[in-house]
Amino acid sequence: IIWRQRCKIVLNLDLLHCEEQKSKVEMSGMSELRECDQASVSVEGDTDVLLEEDEEEDEEEEDETTSNKELLERLRELEAENTSLALANESQREAYERCLDEVANHVVQALLNQKDLREECIKLKMRVFDLERQNRTLTDFLTHKLHFSSSPLPQLSSASCTDHRSDPSLVIVELPHASTSQGKAK
Repeated sequence: IIWRQRCKIVLNLDLLHCEEQKSKVEMSGMSELRECDQASVSVEGDTDVLLEEDEEEDEEEEDETTSNKELLERLRELEAENTSLALANESQREAYERCLDEVANHVVQALLNQKDLREECIKLKMRVFDLERQNRTLTDFLTHKLHFSSSPLPQLSSASCTDHRSDPSLVIVELPHASTSQGKAK
């Protein structure tokens, strides 16, 4: 757009310059004619001079016209290039926006996955904590049971076993032989 404006300014300046030159040439031509009439110089000599000057003026005008045509052609080329660049810019902007949308979607998905994984980790930690607590309780119970089964002391009463079974999170496994239980406890 700036280039287009510059070209228009240059063309306008060139046109003004051409018009000034044309009016100067016309004015100088008119003054020469007056001088010729007043001086009563030979008509043939003056006519030849005037014809040569007119031809030179015509050539200058043709050169200026050619120059203006070239400038107009260049202006059209630049406008076409500007339009092409504007279209390419718009296309790249749209591609960039699509890419940003895609990245934003991936970030949101990653954050949601991270939240789900964090919640899953908390659940697993709680489960591990519960299993460790159950393991300690079972170990204590088995150690206590093995200790009483190997010693001549009386066995655990059914009331003490019932206390352990009242906790639903505890799983009590009865071992078939006391000798196998002792091997596992060590």
